[in-house]
Amino acid sequence: MLASSEDFFTFMFVSMAFAGVMAFLHYRHTERRQCLQMVELALRDPKLDAATREKLISALEERGTLGGAWRTWFRENLTPRRVFAGIAWMLMVAGGLTVAFGRGFDAVPGIVMMSIGLGVLALPIVVREVERSAVRR
Repeated sequence: MLASSEDFFTFMFVSMAFAGVMAFLHYRHTERRQCLQMVELALRDPKLDAATREKLISALEERGTLGGAWRTWFRENLTPRRVFAGIAWMLMVAGGLTVAFGRGFDAVPGIVMMSIGLGVLALPIVVREVERSAVRR
């Protein structure tokens, strides 16, 4: 059992960091497997010219570095919409935990955090519905 809310938040942070690292490692593994499949297909074709082989090797070297994999992952997965959604979910969870495990005076900041998180999550839905109603008129 966790002794205090600080221990709980530490546990949650470590758990989420571990999940993020595991997701990145899975992404990197699938990326490398796809690169190796490309090499296997290229090696089966004896008609490849030297320029094509050179491009294939440079592409594999670029993706093989850790920095290249991080940059590729960030470019593909961290869109502004996902970043805002992640922040909103963290606000909602932190606010809910503050209300649930905090003392009486912690309820108001927790409710405010949950309200802001819900507002940020609901904003794209509200904007889409406003645009639909504007198109109908």
